[in-house]
Amino acid sequence: MKSKDKKGEIITLLAKLKDSLIADGFSEYSLNIVSEASRKIEKGHPIYTEARVVYQNLMTASLAEKNRISPKSERLLKQIDDFSRSRSIWSKINDLMTANTWLGK
Repeated sequence: MKSKDKKGEIITLLAKLKDSLIADGFSEYSLNIVSEASRKIEKGHPIYTEARVVYQNLMTASLAEKNRISPKSERLLKQIDDFSRSRSIWSKINDLMTANTWLGK
């Protein structure tokens, strides 16, 4: 899959996830995680890293806020998690380095 196709696919997934999280009643903080990742991907940040950040931070936020993730949101998060797993060894090493990421600008 070409980079442009991946970029479009992940932005579509993030938009669907945001709509689903709104329906689930998640906080503005959680919605900002998704919005910020979409913005960064559009600006050219690494797709795999941003997808990983969304997955990790939303799972943490749902635990902290005691929100229950709907089955639809869970499926979308699973797709984002699968998308964030690159095949190269260098990006796996990078995943280890970005394990503790925060919503940054």
